[in-house]
Amino acid sequence: MISSEIMSDPLAGALPIFETNYAGAAVWDAEYRSENTIPSSRRRAPAKALVSLGEVLQFSGKRVLDIGCGNGRNANYLASMGCHVVGIDFSEEGLKLAGMDSATNVEYFKHDFLNGVPFEDGAFDLILDSYAICHVVDIKKLSSLKRECYRLLKANGLLLKIHLDDRDLYYRQRAIREDDFGYVSFDSVNSIQKRHFSLDSYLKFMSDLFQAYCSRQIIFSDNVRGDIYERSVFACAIKKVDLND
Repeated sequence: MISSEIMSDPLAGALPIFETNYAGAAVWDAEYRSENTIPSSRRRAPAKALVSLGEVLQFSGKRVLDIGCGNGRNANYLASMGCHVVGIDFSEEGLKLAGMDSATNVEYFKHDFLNGVPFEDGAFDLILDSYAICHVVDIKKLSSLKRECYRLLKANGLLLKIHLDDRDLYYRQRAIREDDFGYVSFDSVNSIQKRHFSLDSYLKFMSDLFQAYCSRQIIFSDNVRGDIYERSVFACAIKKVDLND
C-alpha cells in the first residue's frame, strides 16, 4: 500500500543527520523508469540473501523498516512472510513499482533516509538494509546512520545487512579508492558510487553498537548488461547491544 501522502514526504520534519551528497533521486528515478543498468532494478523476486537469512530467522509478526526499499521486492516478500513493513525510498519511480504488488501490511513512503527516520525510539524489531546504505560512502556519515539504526531498533532488535562485498568482481574492476574498511567503486554507466566492506570489516565497524548474530556468504554468476560476472554478497544479522550492561 502506498501512502496517499507519498508525494508530500510525510516523514519530513526530522533534523537532518547530514546533507545528501550521493546519487540523488533523479538518478534512481531514471534507473527504475528506463535505464535498468542494475540487474535487480526490475526483479520482482526477493534478494536470494534475504531468503537465505529467513531460513534461520523468524520473520513472522515482526515490525520491519526496509531502508532504501527501491522497487519493493524485499518489503513485499517480508509482508508475505507475516511482517508489518514500512518501506522508505526517495525514488518516486521505485515506489511506483513497489506499490504494484503491495499488501495491506506494507506501507511505503517517499523519504530520503539521510534526513533521519522520524519514528520513535525502538519502533522496529528488524531493519533491512539491502544494497541501500552502501551508496553512502563517507565513513562519518555511515557512523551517523549506524546510530540512527540503533535508535530505531527495539532491545535485542536485528539489523539485516545484504551487501555486495569487497570480493565482487564487477565492482572490484571499478574501484576508485581503497581504505581500511574496503574500497569505493564508481560505475560510469550510471554515475553511482558504492562502498564495499568485507564481512569482517563491516562487523568491526558496527561493533560499538551491534554484535554478530548470524551470516551467510553467497557467490553467484550474474549477467550485467550482456557480460557475466562472479558476484559476491554477504548477508548478516547483527543484534543491538545493551550499552548499559
